[in-house]
Amino acid sequence: MWLVLCLRVAQFVPLPGFAHAPPGAGAQANVLNLLLPTDLGELTVSTAGLSVCHMGISPYITASIAMSFALAAVPELRQWRKDAGAEGTDIIAQWGRRLGLLCSLAQATWTAFSLRSAAAPILQAMPLPEYLACTVFPLAAGTSCLMWLAEEITRTGIGQGTSVAISLSIVGGYASALRSIVPALLSGSIAGYVPALACLAFLAQTALAVLVVEGVRKVPIAFFQLQGGAGAGGAGRRATALNDDHIPFRANPTGVQPVLFAVCLLEGTPVLLAALGAPAALLQSLAQLLSPQGLFYYVAYVLVVFAFSFLDVEDTPAEVAEYILKVGARVPGVRPGEATVAFLRDTQFQARAWGGLLLSLLSALSMAADKYMHAQFGKSIGFTSLLIITGTVLQMRRQIRAFAEKPKLKATLAQL
Repeated sequence: MWLVLCLRVAQFVPLPGFAHAPPGAGAQANVLNLLLPTDLGELTVSTAGLSVCHMGISPYITASIAMSFALAAVPELRQWRKDAGAEGTDIIAQWGRRLGLLCSLAQATWTAFSLRSAAAPILQAMPLPEYLACTVFPLAAGTSCLMWLAEEITRTGIGQGTSVAISLSIVGGYASALRSIVPALLSGSIAGYVPALACLAFLAQTALAVLVVEGVRKVPIAFFQLQGGAGAGGAGRRATALNDDHIPFRANPTGVQPVLFAVCLLEGTPVLLAALGAPAALLQSLAQLLSPQGLFYYVAYVLVVFAFSFLDVEDTPAEVAEYILKVGARVPGVRPGEATVAFLRDTQFQARAWGGLLLSLLSALSMAADKYMHAQFGKSIGFTSLLIITGTVLQMRRQIRAFAEKPKLKATLAQL
């Protein structure tokens, strides 16, 4: 609880010299501002100034996605981590932290440049190197502090720390939205049927989000024991089934990473090209092509989320086939070895195809609903961010259940 409280309080530590930033300033620097409704991001920045944690943990999310692609693209790296075991996993985690720190410094530099016009006069009067030193390092330090708190939360076992950090920011955005929507509703500026429809949409989306997060494809397996004599080279021996079990293949094992990647790719590409000095004609064409008001944006969004859902850095089917062979189990009706690997890969493909399709359509419809409500009523609620909230709550629910089983396990072990 204290870690969660510190995580939330840290986001209100002010950044010296930025008491009043203009609305929308530096919004592209934080991936959370891309998930929250536009008016929420502007409200937070314009009224409360900037925090040292303005970038959130988005640099480390970027680093995590980059490491996932590296592990998927380099089989030698994946095999080395498998052979090295826990030590290899720790080393790769350290590489991820270092890459996250580099991304944090780069993103903080970009944010500092984009916000210089909003800085206090004393900061604007500084030479550029001194201004960057007074701005970049506090922003990077705030992001590193948030990430450290998130890792500590993960170690306690109460949830995945980065998901908790993102969820806290989203809940804070919801609170800001309610402070604006409730007075407008009481004054009659917003029709009464709008909140009712929003609640129904929230319930429907929550149910579909639970299906995406919890959906699995079960592959039955059976444990066998060899019986019979060893004569004639083992002739006469047969495998007898002992008991049955199953292997679950999750429909969406990557969580909301596909959504984060799609938002960053589609929203961040024009910003990155502009920073690299791309021609104005190219930027204008890209802005029209990737406009959220156009159909192409949503088609590209669905395709990116769907494609990312198939990313498997572990080569799960091969590892599962190797494991069940070691423990003396088989998939009924499937020969051990390559046939089992092929069968498991086909099963995983089917599970992720349905999970990726549902996740992409659900998130695209949620984003479209947010855009529509913002255009019609001037306020949006944040249907897209509800996917993250649902995943975080379900994950914490599973871990709390595991904690509840620990006393029973201890009592059972004590009786042995």
